[in-house]
Formats: sequence, structure tokens, C-alpha cells
Amino acid sequence: MKCPNCQSFYCVKNGHNPEGKQKYLCKKCRASFDAFRDHFTYWSHLNYEQWNLLIQI
Repeated sequence: MKCPNCQSFYCVKNGHNPEGKQKYLCKKCRASFDAFRDHFTYWSHLNYEQWNLLIQI
């Protein structure tokens, strides 16, 4: 896992967000983020399951 803030690989798991996605904490810059931060579905109004259904169709 790479930190989107400082690009460090020194990250650890840090609980889950309200949607149930795994959160991570960068030990270098102390930034908190989830695994889908840089994924196109992160900023979408559709959830992952809806995107997956659209891709399959």
C-alpha cells in the first residue's frame, strides 16, 4: 500500500470507514486513507457493486 500524500510504503491498517472499507495510516506523514482512494469509483456516486454490474453488462 502506497500513501497518496507522501508516496511512502510505510503504511499500516487503521480500522474501517463507515462504509466498511479498510482504512490505512501512513507512519511517515500520519495521513489516513482507504485502499480505493486513487480508484475511479472512489469519487463516483455509484458504489463498487453498481460499477461492477455496469462493467459486466
